[in-house]
Amino acid sequence: METTVARLMREGATGGGQTSWGPTGFAFVASAAEAQRISERVLSDAEAAGVEIVIVEGLAHGARIDAIYALMA
Repeated sequence: METTVARLMREGATGGGQTSWGPTGFAFVASAAEAQRISERVLSDAEAAGVEIVIVEGLAHGARIDAIYALMA
């Protein structure tokens, strides 16, 4: 995973990292088109390392928290 994230950064991602337990890495790019371009350049090496690349879009707003009340016996 570390190698794939580093490669995404070399290919132009503006930031990246890995979750603390390691099963998930991430990289930031400016657009969906840039994500596609960078992932295509890295894909064969990532697959050879057993890493799946998925392009997703972040939420454009803050989190929503709803209060949930339950009766405890």
